[in-house]
Amino acid sequence: MRQAQCEERVRKWFSDNGYTMLPKEVLGWEVIAQKDDDLWLVEVRGQELNAMSNEADFERMVGQIAARIDQFDAKVHRTVAVPLGDYKPVLLKFAQSLFWAQMAVGLILVSEDSSTISYLKPDEVGAWLARL
Repeated sequence: MRQAQCEERVRKWFSDNGYTMLPKEVLGWEVIAQKDDDLWLVEVRGQELNAMSNEADFERMVGQIAARIDQFDAKVHRTVAVPLGDYKPVLLKFAQSLFWAQMAVGLILVSEDSSTISYLKPDEVGAWLARL
């Protein structure tokens, strides 16, 4: 699944759940969704060239997210969204990474047929990936 398709599905998921979509230019994240006091900042990745480019792109994204975090707030949800099928090999390499829990970054998994979107909280990601 290409990044644009993944982003479209994530946007629809938030909209269908009552979130207001904010323009990406506001904070630089691909998807920015707000509902009441909850703010979701989502970096989206998808299959672009090949598995090697997915890994390099994912690593670059981790750096971008780390550079943007200047404080932690329980109402701000920083999240990565990827199609599970395309990104499984990359995610497995990050299963033991401190990135998820220490940086408080969650994971949204988009099924290839877009029938399912699942959210894993930051403290759930590592254990879930270790079971893949």
